[in-house]
Amino acid sequence: MIDVVTARSDVLDFRARDVDLPDAPGPWRPVWSTRLDVSPGLSRLHAFGAGLALVDAPSGIVALGSEPPGAERVLAGERLYARPAVDGVPVLVDSRGVVHRWGACGAPERVWASNLPGTEVDAIGLAGGQLLLQHPHRGLLRSVFGAFGASGVTELVDPAGASVVWRRSGDRWGALPSEDGVFAILNKGRSVARLRVRDGGEAWRHSVGEPGIRELVALVAGRLWLSTYGGEILAVEAGTGAPAARLRLPRHAVPTGVVDERGYFHLCHGTRYTVLDLTAGGTQLATAELPAGPGQAVASFAMPTGDGRLVFFDVKGGVFAARAGSRDVALLRQPTSPLLSCRVAHGLLYVLTREGELSALSPSGSLEG
Repeated sequence: MIDVVTARSDVLDFRARDVDLPDAPGPWRPVWSTRLDVSPGLSRLHAFGAGLALVDAPSGIVALGSEPPGAERVLAGERLYARPAVDGVPVLVDSRGVVHRWGACGAPERVWASNLPGTEVDAIGLAGGQLLLQHPHRGLLRSVFGAFGASGVTELVDPAGASVVWRRSGDRWGALPSEDGVFAILNKGRSVARLRVRDGGEAWRHSVGEPGIRELVALVAGRLWLSTYGGEILAVEAGTGAPAARLRLPRHAVPTGVVDERGYFHLCHGTRYTVLDLTAGGTQLATAELPAGPGQAVASFAMPTGDGRLVFFDVKGGVFAARAGSRDVALLRQPTSPLLSCRVAHGLLYVLTREGELSALSPSGSLEG
């Protein structure tokens, strides 16, 4: 198995791997629908193993199955924000900034109080139970911190010892942890560094320059991949920071997408779809113009399947399954209303609209599929 760590919380939190999706023509039909209380800018469907849950919702975590969820499926009973964890134990932050770990998908266990509003702190679970926290300086809102690249505070805390191991300022939002280090964006987005877990010091720093780093994409097979505001994808050696690869994709002005467990980077921008093999220096495996139909794709919430397809939704709410190199794109859901999220579990396609309507779809409109 290739060592892949990504910045996507729905993969990193719950270890969603090898998603199986029936290869059936669409549009698929609803098995059931129900309405839930959601937060339009936050609520998401997250896979954990073979299960699925609604998180970042006002009512708390809602466990989902093949039947419509009832009150007995609501866990915790309060708003909880899902955060990443490299050890496979999900991290949750409540509205008061209290950090929980969600072991075995039972009741969340309180482990740390950040003394910040839950919307203003990111908590990343590290190996050994430690937590990496990122938050704005006092008086600066997260919306400003994240959206405009302002620097903030990064700190490592040890819940078992009830102590802050180290604290540093100047890092931009969007750290990417690994099992033995933390990668951070520095210098107003112009540099990336590897931080030592033990003391927060820099093991190395690599300068990217202007126009700056957009995001840390993934750590794949010993290389850290990142994208820039200039439309490039770069790689540096994770151990040394030495430059390893530099790619420019003219077909993708904004190189965004998802990385699957094989180390394949699925870029889905507008109506263009490209797959890069990050284990082979970013070799382009396939690229295609999607046929007429999909609108602007929402790449950051796309989902690669075990058989090499990509499931994504567009700004109008249409759900599609594409395969790189093929112009035959399956329409799984008609674009009837904009979506917050879509995931696959229990052999069903779950879609959540911005109005809070949750539907489970199958090719036949029944649980038998």
